[in-house]
Amino acid sequence: MGAWGWTALAVLVAALAGVGWWMDRYPGGWRFAFHRQYAADRSRLEARRGTLRRLEREAARTLAALRADLAAERAAHRARITRAELRLDHLRDPGRGPLLATLGPVGLHQHRLVLSTGGGTAEYPLEEIAVRSEHTEGTGHLHLVLPDGRQQVVDLPDEETDRAALAEFATRTHDAIAEAKRAKPRRLAEIPEAEAELAEAVADTAGPERAEERLEQAEADQAADPKIPGARRALDAERDRWHKLTGSRPR
Repeated sequence: MGAWGWTALAVLVAALAGVGWWMDRYPGGWRFAFHRQYAADRSRLEARRGTLRRLEREAARTLAALRADLAAERAAHRARITRAELRLDHLRDPGRGPLLATLGPVGLHQHRLVLSTGGGTAEYPLEEIAVRSEHTEGTGHLHLVLPDGRQQVVDLPDEETDRAALAEFATRTHDAIAEAKRAKPRRLAEIPEAEAELAEAVADTAGPERAEERLEQAEADQAADPKIPGARRALDAERDRWHKLTGSRPR
């Protein structure tokens, strides 16, 4: 079969499908579906269908918009709570913070010193430790005073770390410790405000509640509105009339 033949076949199939769809909408036989004698009957049936379809779509669009508003208000409420929680969590425990420098197994972060030795990792808040450096017999030493008062020495052979790198790292660590000690009181002072902000965010449900009330009111209004039930009754009456005329009841 050539291209024209396939095209003609496709057109025929589409036409038959269209005829079948039309006769399904207006059942009872060919003449009821197509003859001009019954055009007014078909128009009345289609008008009743169109009225009900329009009213139902309008009602559905109204409820869909209100449900979307409610979802947006709830999402905004959750987002506000999340922001407040993150702020409070950060004030209570700022974590490591950005990496500022490394020296052998030691990593200096904005808020913590991280030490990786013996297959494990330990980290200490900067404001709770002290450090000093020294260099003896080809080996650099970083002395740490830990939060519990214990001392730990990190040895750094010259072939791995030279004197200048050790001195620079120690200086940066001293500076970071000083900044951490200044920052901690400011951070702790903000915690009551952050706690109040979180409590206010949790309690402020006015937006979602108003959106939920609008949705419930619209649902109640639609349930009490006689237009859609009336349109359904009118369509059923038109279907009954068509059934009495043709012997077949349309959907």
